[in-house]
Amino acid sequence: MNSYLTVTKWLLAFARSSLPKWKAMNAPIPPGNRLIAQPAILLSAAVFFAALTSPSFASKQDLKVAASHVSQVIAHRGASAERPECTLASVARAIQVGATAVEVDVRTSKDGRLFILHDSTLDRTTNGKGPANALMLAQLQKLDAGSHFDSKFSGEGIPSLIEVAQICQGKIDFMLDLKEQGEGYDRQIASVIRAHGGPAQTVIGLSRVEPAKRFRKQLPAAKQ
Repeated sequence: MNSYLTVTKWLLAFARSSLPKWKAMNAPIPPGNRLIAQPAILLSAAVFFAALTSPSFASKQDLKVAASHVSQVIAHRGASAERPECTLASVARAIQVGATAVEVDVRTSKDGRLFILHDSTLDRTTNGKGPANALMLAQLQKLDAGSHFDSKFSGEGIPSLIEVAQICQGKIDFMLDLKEQGEGYDRQIASVIRAHGGPAQTVIGLSRVEPAKRFRKQLPAAKQ
């Protein structure tokens, strides 16, 4: 392990010395330096990864001890490796296989209803086209959000926030990735969680101070 770290440190130092201050001056890095520095950075990352995955790095017992300290197993967009992402099927599967939290993305429809979808457009995960917020919730829920993943999930729809909150209540923590901003948006999310979910089981994903303060007042029991 020590030899891996020594090589990694040397490669990183070499990479830094090969990158003069052109980037800081917002000037292009000459091709010769770019060709030297970028492979050095990539190689140092590869060496460090090799160290982490080396059999000598950690014993099975070490891994068991580390795993025993994990407090959350989060299903990203639901059980998205086995079910179409951000659907009721993926959320139900996350609960079934024992995840402790499910992460979903929250957006607003044309008629001001909250629904679950990662992308801002419909093209990748549904049979719809264009911006998702250009449609009413009823229109969104008529789309097929399952066939892109596998034909056996044909007809799986885009769920509302209320539907997902209800299926999670009392069973799994509910992690919300907020895709929009604004006081009205925050209030509506808080209202849905209070009425249909469990505030203490809710985790709000935030990147700005003001929304964090608002949610601390509106959902004091929620985690941030």
